[in-house]
Amino acid sequence: MPNSSIDAQPADAERAALLEAAADGHFMGGEFSEALSCQLQSVALRTRMGDWAGAGNGAHAVGFLRFLLADHVGAVQSYEEALQLRERAGDVRGQGLTLGRMAGVFQQIGNHGKAVELLQRSLACFARTSALKDMGTGLNNMAVSLREMGDVNRAMQCYERSLELRRQVDDFDGLAATLHNISVLYFDQAQYDRAFSLLEEARQIRETMGDCRGLGQTVLRLGMIYEAKGDLAHAKQCYEDALHLARGADTQSRDDEATALLNLADVMAAQGDTDGALAALTEAENLFSKSGMNAGIAMVCCGRGYTFASAGRLSEALACFEEANVRLMSMGDRPRLFATLTAMATILSQCGRHQEARTALASSLELQTQLPQRHQPSATAQATSREAAAWPVGPCHLH
Repeated sequence: MPNSSIDAQPADAERAALLEAAADGHFMGGEFSEALSCQLQSVALRTRMGDWAGAGNGAHAVGFLRFLLADHVGAVQSYEEALQLRERAGDVRGQGLTLGRMAGVFQQIGNHGKAVELLQRSLACFARTSALKDMGTGLNNMAVSLREMGDVNRAMQCYERSLELRRQVDDFDGLAATLHNISVLYFDQAQYDRAFSLLEEARQIRETMGDCRGLGQTVLRLGMIYEAKGDLAHAKQCYEDALHLARGADTQSRDDEATALLNLADVMAAQGDTDGALAALTEAENLFSKSGMNAGIAMVCCGRGYTFASAGRLSEALACFEEANVRLMSMGDRPRLFATLTAMATILSQCGRHQEARTALASSLELQTQLPQRHQPSATAQATSREAAAWPVGPCHLH
């Protein structure tokens, strides 16, 4: 009489493989819920078989699918399961990849301190396995969070090391991403020419590789430089090009589309097209809500505040900034909270509510002293000068 537990293993393995193939098909078709269902069944089968490596890979995939479905709590739980399974399988590099993905969830919801902690653990795994390409990715991603936390010096150190590793292993896609991200640091410091040259280098790489999504992100950043220089016509063209690329059949990125709309709204508001700006912001908010990007939703609130303020609708502007303030506080996003409080102080002052204005300004200055380094010096200087200036207050960009 055959041993049923032994005989079940080949059947389970075959069934798990079929489920994973079906999940891949659903994923490619954008059917993430169906893909998730297949992957969950596969993980259960591989766990029953004692196939810890296969189950770990499946749980990792489940985490990513839940992230795409904006189930951030579920994504973290699945990544923690994947981490345990990969530890059991002795897959050190896999553990690093899972920790990196988990960090991405915390970046999405604005908890950059937790993201840095996870990325440090991820980098330790990659160092143990000499995974240089993965180390370049991890350092790049850590720099993103450090910049969001206002720690510009450490961010630049991580970017420079990432750049070195990515050149070493001929990771051209990663190289373009890091060049793009370093340009953001120079933009923050109002070194626009240096930022522009880095973006042009990134754009050339992405055009050569046919990377439509990356190209759209870089074009959007070029638009931000034009806008900062006061060239609204070129800025608007860049934002429209970025929006077109984000909506392309080969890209279809909700977050990129929403970000382009957010920045396009800035220009529309500056050009006096209040209705157009508000419509773009509503569309951006819907997209950010679907992906669960809390930082994006907060920036939409800020965008509405700036738009209403530019139109002289100060009561509505103040309400929007107050909503943004609540969201940013819950995320612990101190750099953006500083700019929002400063904008609120300006509006309160213009409304004759001087005591409340002084309180808001004092809070913003206290926040500024808590940052590791002055975050976005150019934006800080602009916000400070605007306290005594007339509207419009300038844009509050997402990236």
